[in-house]
Formats: sequence, structure tokens, C-alpha cells
Amino acid sequence: MPLRGSCGNRFMKFKILHIFICIGLCFVAICESNAQTRKITKRVGSTTLYPYSPKSTESLNDIPANIVEKVTTHLKNRLGENFYQKLQFSYGVIVNFDDLKRADPNANYQWKVFTYKLEYKFSMPEVGVKLYEAEIWLDEKGDVLKEIDLPAIAQKPEKAKIIPVKEALVIGKRNKFRASRVELAYRDKEDSIVWRLVKHNRDGSTSELDVSAHSGEILNSVSYKGIS
Repeated sequence: MPLRGSCGNRFMKFKILHIFICIGLCFVAICESNAQTRKITKRVGSTTLYPYSPKSTESLNDIPANIVEKVTTHLKNRLGENFYQKLQFSYGVIVNFDDLKRADPNANYQWKVFTYKLEYKFSMPEVGVKLYEAEIWLDEKGDVLKEIDLPAIAQKPEKAKIIPVKEALVIGKRNKFRASRVELAYRDKEDSIVWRLVKHNRDGSTSELDVSAHSGEILNSVSYKGIS
């Protein structure tokens, strides 16, 4: 009887240990999976013309038809028909220069003020892109003042592809970069969407590694420390 009890105790210990190991492994796998497949969002920045408040809209119907036609043609030529179809218009800002002058007669901007700032969005949840917002600035004639922060896919069709965020994280680890978080960004220099891997270091500095979202190539690496 004692022998059977002893075996039973050893069996129970083994069973409990087995369950503990299994739970631990499953927990690690779940955490790793969640870290790699999180849905990332890129927002456009805000532009202030204070004290003037321009008109805003969520419909292209509020934009003159000739401007809409011109920007649509431009975007199709830059992005290609297929990628353009992924875009949705989300928001627009319309500047009336007479009202702007009345609101601030002495305004002297360091950049050419747009007449139309149009924002578009798309999503690719299968690769981790929950939402990507892009903007384009136009003058009163509909000519481009600031290009949309999306690659010229019509000229380089390979840039229509976006690698999964989990692949970018693996690339980071291969280069001894374990990210604390991941962001989406656009690099004008390379005309590329990037997975921006961000790491907070023990010395209080922050490191960033920009991985091309199209090819997986590392485009930039930088570290900086805030002024305290």
C-alpha cells in the first residue's frame, strides 16, 4: 500500500509539473503571437492655421468636381488602378484665403498654404495594418503642393506588397533589435512605407529601426535621448 501511495504521489507531481510546463509554454506562445500580429495604425498629422478655422468635410461632394477629377487622375497615375481602389476618402480641409486673411491679416507662413488637404485611408489586417492614413495637399487649381505619403506603385509595382508585421519583427531580431513596439511610417527619401521598430534602452535613450514594408530591407537606424 505505501508503495502504491508513493507511486501515486510521484505521478501527481509529474502531472502537476507537466501541466505547469505546458501552461508556461502556451503563455509564451500566445504572448509572442500577440506581439507579432498586433494591428498597427498610422495617422496623419494635424495642421493648424490658428486663429483661422478652415472648413472640414467627410465627403468629396463638398470638393469642386474638377478638383476631385484632377486628384483622382493623379492618384491613379501614381498608385495604379488596383491600389487606388483600396483607398477610401476619409476627411478633407478647405481653406478660404479671404477668410484666412481676415482672421490673421499679418499671417506669414513658412510654407505655401494649401487650398485642399485631402486624407485617404486603407487597411490590410492580414499583414497587421489596421489603418493607414495618407494625405495630399493641393492648391486652388488642384495641382499638388505636397505629394501623398504613399509610394509611386504604378512605377514600382513591387511596392504594392506589404510584408507582415511579424516578418519585420523577425528581421529586427536577426539584427539584434528586440522591439518594444511597432509603428507604421512613410519615408520620403526611399518612397517607402516602413515598419518602424522602436526600442527603449536602459540608459533612457530610444532606438528606431526602419524596415521597408515592401522588401524587408533596413532603411534607417537611429537612436536619440530626450532632454531632461
